Order: sequence, then structure tokens, then C-alpha cells
Amino acid sequence: MRRKESREDGSQEVKTDTREKLANVEVGLSPEMKSTGESAAIAPTLEEALYKGLLSARKKYLHMDDIHLYLSLSEHSRDEIADILLSFPENSLTLSAEEETAHHLQQKGLQVQALKSADRIESGIRNGQFNIFVNISTSARDQERNEFNLRRTALEFGLEVMTSPDSLKAFSLIKNSGITDAPVKELFSSIGTA
Repeated sequence: MRRKESREDGSQEVKTDTREKLANVEVGLSPEMKSTGESAAIAPTLEEALYKGLLSARKKYLHMDDIHLYLSLSEHSRDEIADILLSFPENSLTLSAEEETAHHLQQKGLQVQALKSADRIESGIRNGQFNIFVNISTSARDQERNEFNLRRTALEFGLEVMTSPDSLKAFSLIKNSGITDAPVKELFSSIGTA
């Protein structure tokens, strides 16, 4: 997700991708290759603008009660992602990751289920165990290929795929604000559109 703050209120632009706008698009394309535009939102606060932008980009996870993330993180992104995960309301997420990432996040105070094999991870994607796949790429070649295959599977099975810490941070801001509990019409009425 790319965020642009263009005013002192909560003006935001949110990237949208092809599978949210067009049917039957090749799932082999990575999320980075699918950007087809942006949705924009203006609201009195950053959190409301993010919520409106993500809602108009059809992000289903905004209203999920049971949120289970699978985390595939590069070594250099683990501390940043741990800080973001710790900012979510307590008990609002279930986390799983491959062993090395899980161990690192556990040392930061997070409860994370460690998964040992790519087959078990793919099986979790296919059977609906996860609903959001957070993939901050690594630089190792065979790991890249494995991550590509997992991203492809996640997209095929309708999971939200986040490839930037900013996407997770925006979600945290929204969850902490309680804005998802507000009636949608009330939010959109602040700019005169329902």
C-alpha cells in the first residue's frame, strides 16, 4: 500500500490491484505487478481516511473477526514488523511463521506458531487456516522462489497479500482507532458521499 498525505487532515491514496478491479487476471503476477490505480479518501483523521481508502479498495480484512496472519519476513524487516504487530489490540491476531521468523518474533514477546515445512504452510493457505499473508521478501534466490509460489497460492485461494510494512501499519492504526465499528454511511457522510 502506498500512502500519500496531501493535507493536514487524513487525506489518503490507497493502491488497488487488478484482482480487486478486474476478473480472471493471471494470478502468477506478483502483487507489485498488479497495481491498476488508487482509491482516494478524505476524512477528519488519518485513521478514517485510511479506513475509507481501504474500504473502497475492497479490503475484506477490515471486517474480519478472526484474523490469522502467516508471516514470511526478510531478516532485516523482522524488528519493524514485530513492533507493528505489538501495536495491534491484544488478542486481535493469530500469528504463524516459518521457524526462524517465529523464534525471532517470540523473543520480541509475540505468540507465534512455528511452521516447519513449505508443504505445511501451503496446506494452511489452501485449507483456510490463514486469511492474510504478510510477505516482506528476502534476498536469497531459492527463498524468493518459494515465496513467489506461496504468494501465488495465497492469491489463488483469496488471501489478502501484504508486501509492505506500511500495509500492516495502516491496518494496525485502523484496528486501534475502533473505526471499523463505526457505521460506513456515517464515515462517508463526512465528505457528503454515501
